Amino acid sequence: MKKLVVGITAPGSVILIAGQMKYFKSLGYETYLMAPMHERVVEYCQREGCIHLPVNLEREISPVKDAKALLQVIKHLKKSGPMLLILVRQK
Repeated sequence: MKKLVVGITAPGSVILIAGQMKYFKSLGYETYLMAPMHERVVEYCQREGCIHLPVNLEREISPVKDAKALLQVIKHLKKSGPMLLILVRQK
C-alpha cells in the first residue's frame, strides 16, 4: 500500500489541511499525520481516519529539544516508510 506522511508544526495547522487526508485515503494511501500531541490533532485524525505520529516540537530554539524532535521524526519516517512526504509550516 502507498503511504503518505503529512507533517505540521502547529496544532492549528489542521485547518489548512482539512479534507486532505480523507482525499488521499480515497486514492488508496495509508495516511499519517506527524504533529505535536494536542486535542485538535487527535480530533482531526479521528475525523480524517489517519494515524497520528506524535512529535514534540517547541516554538523556541532549543538545540537539545530540537535534536530530540529530529530523532522522533527520523524514527517515524523509518517506521512508516512513506512514498510521499508533505511538510506544512504556518507563517
